Amino acid sequence: MAMGIEPIAIAVVVAAALAILFHRFNQPSVTAYILTGILLGPAVFNITSHSETVQIFSELGLAFLLFLIGLEMDVDDVKEIIRPTLFIGIIQMVFMLGSGFLLGQLVGFTLMQSIFAGIFLMFSSTAVVVKMLSDKDQITSLPGRLNVSILLLQDVVVVLILAVLNTGVSSFSQFAIGISETVLFIIFAAVFSVVSSKYLLKHLFNSYAEEKHGFLIYAVAWLFVFIQVSQMLNFSIEIGAFLAGVGLGRLKISEEVMERIRPLTDVFMAVFFLGVGLKLDQSAIMSYWVEALIFSAMIVPFKFISEFLLTHRSKFSLETSFVSSVNMTQISEFSIILASLAATKQFITTDFVGFAALTAIVTMTVSSYFITFNNRLFSLLSPYLSLFKSDENKDVDVNSLEDHAVIIGYNTISKNLLTVLEDEYEDILIIDSKSENVQELSKLEHEYIYGDFMHGEIRNSARLQEAGIVISVSEKHNVNLQIMEDVGDATVFLQASNDEEALELYELGAHYVIMENVLTAEQLNNYLELYLEDRNTFNKEIEAEIEKIRWYNR
Repeated sequence: MAMGIEPIAIAVVVAAALAILFHRFNQPSVTAYILTGILLGPAVFNITSHSETVQIFSELGLAFLLFLIGLEMDVDDVKEIIRPTLFIGIIQMVFMLGSGFLLGQLVGFTLMQSIFAGIFLMFSSTAVVVKMLSDKDQITSLPGRLNVSILLLQDVVVVLILAVLNTGVSSFSQFAIGISETVLFIIFAAVFSVVSSKYLLKHLFNSYAEEKHGFLIYAVAWLFVFIQVSQMLNFSIEIGAFLAGVGLGRLKISEEVMERIRPLTDVFMAVFFLGVGLKLDQSAIMSYWVEALIFSAMIVPFKFISEFLLTHRSKFSLETSFVSSVNMTQISEFSIILASLAATKQFITTDFVGFAALTAIVTMTVSSYFITFNNRLFSLLSPYLSLFKSDENKDVDVNSLEDHAVIIGYNTISKNLLTVLEDEYEDILIIDSKSENVQELSKLEHEYIYGDFMHGEIRNSARLQEAGIVISVSEKHNVNLQIMEDVGDATVFLQASNDEEALELYELGAHYVIMENVLTAEQLNNYLELYLEDRNTFNKEIEAEIEKIRWYNR
């Protein structure tokens, strides 16, 4: 069998091919990775094995995933639905924990296996739900916001459970002490992370903002500081990684950091799930395949019905209750992570990890189609849901950017336009990638994002589909083409560097294309004529122009 780096090389090539195939059928890549490991590992062809290299990559994948989740946590995005999030999320997790435990007892699991079966059912897949809703442009809809807020709550619970498992508790008293120490550490580290991001990291990242390629190094260094401190204090690396992300997530450059961290995280997590498959032999696959199918058949309706009833009880509309619930009918990739960790701590056998993996594969596969056709399913089933219709159930108003102004690029032109836009638009978002503008942008009352507009995280944050006007002073043609692809019904002003680009943008629907050379030529002609005809008026115009320059650069 292959050793060293070869398991990763072989597995990644096969996984990439399977992932492409799975994508064509609207399936998550996670299932492709696990199946690759099963096919190449001892369960089927026995071509390669789980090695120390795979284990290291897997641990890094878990750390980067928790770091990324910490970066993405933004209470402001979901503050209007925090109360229903806590109500729905906590009650459903308790319900699924109990349901999993009872179902485990019914199918003959041991006490410990039943407990972990319940734990596996508590969580839905952040990777599947967020990825597929983002692809459908539903992540900022009310059902999408509700899903994300519940997933964030579940992620926090996962972090706590990972921490408890890493303490290796063997009695209730040890469990109580372990969880208390963990909570105290989380509080202390979270406060330190947030405070340092405000008073230390903000200035540090602003000082080196021009070194965009260095962002990855700085962010990873910050991550490993927290990991090292966590390990020194005998806490899990997952907690350190998560809290490191929470701190960096408070910075304006967090979207840029996320964009650079995400590909690295995807690679490491791919290896993690490959490793899960490589660990499973035929015994692990065959021992619990019947139980996995039984659980899968029960999980999907249990998760849907429980979340639908709780969401409807929280006075959301029938459509929001249905769509948000049907999106969450799978178990999480974290269930596999928890199973793997529990097996290493000898709470469960390695064979039982196969049960978690098979259940995840089946539920993720089924739920992927539910998410793809969530609106169609509601339209099809809405006549049968009339029993739940009520005038009291109305969607809350989620505070998000809507009918706002977006400015891409910050220079003399966009500065001049700001004063006009402020009279017409309540919300103005500025996106700029020039480090020399960071200090000035931070002093403005408007929202701003530091980073490259072409990065997906930043484009999603701009919400161009809901914007009232979009103005780009970037001469990068690919940026302006992307704007025309993403924008909704907004008024669009773009900048072009030549006639061909300007004509193409007009043909795509731009309302006005700025061409500095044309504007400069017209202005120069006007000033030259004025100079020749009326020297005094010309001098007054120039004085006014100088005052404008001084005002913009004060």
